[in-house]
Amino acid sequence: MINNDLIIEKVNNLEEYLYTTRGYLHENPEVTGHEYETSKFLKAEVEKLGLPIEEVPGTGFIATL
Repeated sequence: MINNDLIIEKVNNLEEYLYTTRGYLHENPEVTGHEYETSKFLKAEVEKLGLPIEEVPGTGFIATL
């Protein structure tokens, strides 16, 4: 069973990654509906996690946990 301490530890381990990712996305804004680089970046991050990706029209995609 997962306890609160384990959850807090895992979140703390992700903190730098989350801030860095957020920073990248905010430093590289794109026009709504034309988020091609954002989509490419996020797909690469999802692929690093080994999650399957389903392409959808435009810049969207679905990643399944």
